[in-house]
Amino acid sequence: MEIQQVRDASIAHLEFSFVDAETSGPVSLEQFYFTVFDVDMQRSENRHKERLCVDDDQYDEYVLGNWTNLDVNAQSTRCDGSEGTSTTFLSTSAGFECDNPTHPLHLGTVFCDECEQRGAGA
Repeated sequence: MEIQQVRDASIAHLEFSFVDAETSGPVSLEQFYFTVFDVDMQRSENRHKERLCVDDDQYDEYVLGNWTNLDVNAQSTRCDGSEGTSTTFLSTSAGFECDNPTHPLHLGTVFCDECEQRGAGA
């Protein structure tokens, strides 16, 4: 597996598939849950602003916490611009390394005044 970083002015297209661990054959799941832990932006408006786009035929529903700081927008095309619909989740606030989750079972809210990098240039 090759690991690449997503940097400013770049796009990552992700496709998920589920396979049997023994046979490597495709597995069809009745349902599964997918969680995105960190969608944010740099403080400077001319730097990156993270955006997640999901084609609407790829999910049944999404759930956001009451504290979300994402703009959610319906689009009249699929994420790649082809015919269909999609939903985008766009960052609206700066994030810092100190607010990145480190474990999916140990999540919490980090407020800006608690973050050591708050005053640092981003």
